Amino acid sequence: MLKKLLKYDLKSIFKYWWIAAIVSIGLSIAGGLAISITASDKDVPAFISVLVVFSILFAIIGIFAFPILTYILAYVRYYKNFFTDEGYLTFTLPVKRSQLLNSKLISNLLVMFCSGIVIFADIFILIALGVGNDFYNEVIIPISNAIAKLFNSISTSDCIYLCLMILAAIAILILITVFSTLMIFACITFAAVITKKAKVIAAIGIYYVANWVITGFMQLVYIFGITSIGNLISTMPESVGVPTVTIMLYAVVVFLGLLCLLLYTLNYFMLDRKLNLA
Repeated sequence: MLKKLLKYDLKSIFKYWWIAAIVSIGLSIAGGLAISITASDKDVPAFISVLVVFSILFAIIGIFAFPILTYILAYVRYYKNFFTDEGYLTFTLPVKRSQLLNSKLISNLLVMFCSGIVIFADIFILIALGVGNDFYNEVIIPISNAIAKLFNSISTSDCIYLCLMILAAIAILILITVFSTLMIFACITFAAVITKKAKVIAAIGIYYVANWVITGFMQLVYIFGITSIGNLISTMPESVGVPTVTIMLYAVVVFLGLLCLLLYTLNYFMLDRKLNLA
């Protein structure tokens, strides 16, 4: 049943998402060509110069606006499917509420992953077309040489630790995405639990309060924790410092995993026990 739920969730979101993705890539192509025109020595008419400026501007706006639109589509789907008139039908389906929540979480993560690929493609196209024929020599070769030089200049043990750090960084990025998704889910659900009217406004207010609390907590951690730990690690020998950093990164992974589990449990509890659509 989860596959069917996931199918309908993805179909609902991608029905509009692919249009935004094509527009974003089209704007990047136009922006890249505009940058190549500005980089050339050819004189262009004033009208073309205005189009070039607007093409670059809209390309940059497209890169920033596309992920925002993706977030809106994903969370509107969550709200409409659960907490509008559609919710009466959703919660009468012969499926567990955990499957409903899992479908929304997985579909959101897949959409965000696809959006990340599109944003990467936008930036790549913008740079590649802007640099032109020298893209390979000026961008690809220096980056590949820098990576090869890095791995050739470190020992086998350091290479292993570096790979472990990269894996930990990827895990942290994924868990942060899961955490932010579950937090917005929880804010929307909590708003539906405590009020029957103005649910969207209540959810936005709850989100900003929660975000303010988390931001304040992170600032305290940075001031009193990360700075002190960074100073301590900088005084350690390299043979001790690198393993310590690796262990700390995986401790962050475990901590974020527990936070995600806590948010998931809280959201499921509200959906299963506290939600009243009457």
